[in-house]
Formats: sequence, C-alpha cells, structure tokens
Amino acid sequence: MSIRIITFGQSKGAFSSVQTLEEQYIQRVSPWLGIECTVLKGEKVTNSVPAAVALDREAESLYPYLKNAQQVAVLSEKGKPLSSEAFTQQLAQRLNWPARHVSSSPSNNPNRSKKGGGNTSPDTMIWVIGSAYGLSPKVLNQADWVVSLSAMTYPHDMVRLMLLEQVFRAYKILKNEPYHK
Repeated sequence: MSIRIITFGQSKGAFSSVQTLEEQYIQRVSPWLGIECTVLKGEKVTNSVPAAVALDREAESLYPYLKNAQQVAVLSEKGKPLSSEAFTQQLAQRLNWPARHVSSSPSNNPNRSKKGGGNTSPDTMIWVIGSAYGLSPKVLNQADWVVSLSAMTYPHDMVRLMLLEQVFRAYKILKNEPYHK
C-alpha cells in the first residue's frame, strides 16, 4: 500500500523550509510506506467562474487519480477531528497494517468505482487537500474517509506537512516507539 497526497495550487517560496521538512518525513517513512505528493493546478474564482464551478473543475482534474484508488481520504473542515491515537487506529485499518488494537477494517464507499485506467495504482490510498475554496461535494461524496485536522484554516503547505507528520507518528505509535510522547 502507498499514499499519494494531492493538493491544489503551487507552493509559495516562503514555504521552502516546509518543503524540506516534507522531504524529511517522506524519507523517514519510505522504508515501510511509499508516499508521493502531487500538486494540481487550482482553478481561479472570478466574476464569470463562481467557486462552485471552480470546485467542480478541480473535481474533474482529480478523477484520473481517484478512479483506481483503493481508498480516498480527504481533509476537510466537514470531517471528523481525531486524536493521533484514533487517527493511527483508523489509518492502520485502512492500510491493513498489523496492529494490536485494530478491529475490523472499514468498508469502502460504494459511490466510487475502482475500475478503469488512470495513473494510480489500485493499492494506493489517495489523500486530497482541497483548494482555497474547499472541495466539491462530488469529491466529498467519493471519499471513504473525511478527516478534519482542525476547525482553523492553514496554508496548504502546512496541511500537507501536518498530514505527513501524522502518518509518521502513526507508524511510531504502532511500533510502540517513544516518538509520540
């Protein structure tokens, strides 16, 4: 199983140190989990392109990635906030990681087809981080898992970094290593 994190919009130069930290977390987890970050072009909202239309266009650009994914997870303010321990338990279930405290695996969303071509391996979990206007209801409806990091708003680069750190933390929790303390 691998993870692909998809975000919209280009990183700002002021966040170059965040990108360095992202690379460090990706390197730390690489022995046991493949992680790839993909940045798609976000749609601009204008007088002639309202937010709903822009979000639908972004949803269309996600389709090739989502159609083959084993699981689709999204970060959204509409999601459920989780402690690191609860996140670990659910992530372990969804990635089929062996863990002492993991019960039955969650069912997948029946609204999403897993057949067809595309550039996503069928054993990939996709994490989607929406654009400045959030995510289209089409994407939220396709998601198997909707998680909230916080009720606050953060720059996308920071959100991607926080997600990578939580994945690393989850692995350390499962290994019963002291990182989490």
